[in-house]
Amino acid sequence: MDKISSRDISFPKSEQSLLKKRLDQGKDIYTTQIKDEKGKYKVGDVLKSPIGKLKVVSVKEDVTVKNFPFKDELSKKQLKAVFKEPWDLVRLTKLGFTIKNSLS
Repeated sequence: MDKISSRDISFPKSEQSLLKKRLDQGKDIYTTQIKDEKGKYKVGDVLKSPIGKLKVVSVKEDVTVKNFPFKDELSKKQLKAVFKEPWDLVRLTKLGFTIKNSLS
């Protein structure tokens, strides 16, 4: 059973359109959580976001750069920032739809 969470998860505005497109195509999305955010999300959590309700599918800790999805899309500076601190790789999937999504 899904764990209902009152927590929100946010994404940079510049990424929201691409993330929503991936979700609408039935693909999962990933986010990294570092510092205070590490350990915040658990498998099965349902989260509110600007792109709809999302479900946490998996949480992997301290994935290596080699195994990091989308590593080719990050700058060296971004990679350095992510891998400098302990972190979680959170995989999210679309859960249902929102009124906002159904109107677009």
